[in-house]
Amino acid sequence: MRWITALFFCLAAAAQVAEPQATVVMSSDGTVRELLGTPGGFLPGATLAGGAKSAAVCDTHVVMKLDRTIRFDDAEFDAPEGPAFIGFGTSCTHAVIYFSAAAQFALLTAVSSRPLSLDPALVAGEVVAVGGEMRLLVQRADGLHDLRFRSIDGALESDRALGFSADAALILSDGTLVYATGTRLSVQDTAGTERSLEIPNVVVRLSVAGERLIQVTTEASSLVLRIRTDRLDLHYVPEPAQ
Repeated sequence: MRWITALFFCLAAAAQVAEPQATVVMSSDGTVRELLGTPGGFLPGATLAGGAKSAAVCDTHVVMKLDRTIRFDDAEFDAPEGPAFIGFGTSCTHAVIYFSAAAQFALLTAVSSRPLSLDPALVAGEVVAVGGEMRLLVQRADGLHDLRFRSIDGALESDRALGFSADAALILSDGTLVYATGTRLSVQDTAGTERSLEIPNVVVRLSVAGERLIQVTTEASSLVLRIRTDRLDLHYVPEPAQ
C-alpha cells in the first residue's frame, strides 16, 4: 500500500534516534487501523477498514480478510465468508490463506488469488496456523502437529508432533512459531529455542502486526508482543480518542 510505504520511509529517516516501528492492528469489533510510533510509545493512527475478520502485516504489505473479500494491499478478491488464517512467505510478496469456515486454502498475491488443493485426509485435524511456505499447524487429539507440504503438488513432506497443545498459534515468515496456552505466551525460533512469558489474561487471538511484532488479543485487552534478540516485550495497544 502506498500509505504504508511512505510511512516506512518517514520512520526510517528517524531510525538513528529511536528505532521507530509502524504496524496495523485489528480491534475486537473488526476495525483495522494504523498503530504508529515506537513500542512502549504507540499512538493510534488512521482507520483503514471496518468489519474485518482477520488482518496481518509483513514488511510493507497488508492482508485484510473482510466479509466476502480479501485484500492484498490495494488489490481485492472474492473470498468465502468468515475469518481466515494468514501466513506470509519469506519475501512477504505472497501469503497462504486458510478460510476456516469453508475449509479452503488459497495462494494470495497482489495480482491474484488462486485455490490450493490439500488433501483433508493428510491435514486430519483443526488448522490453527498457516505459513507462507506451505506449512500448517494442526491441532489433533495428541496436540499440535507441524505439517509441511510440497508447493508444486500439495504432497505431504513431513508431519511432526510438537508435544503440546495451544489455544492460538502463528507461523512467522521466517519460520518462527508463536503460540499461547492459557495465559502463557511462547516463542520458538527455527533452532528450537523457546522463550515464554506470562500475560494477564487468556489469549483468544494472535496475528502478525509487523516485523517481529505480534498482536495479542486477550479476553480483556489488546497487546503487542515485540520479539527481540535477548527478550520478549509486551506493550498495551492504545485506544483511539472518542
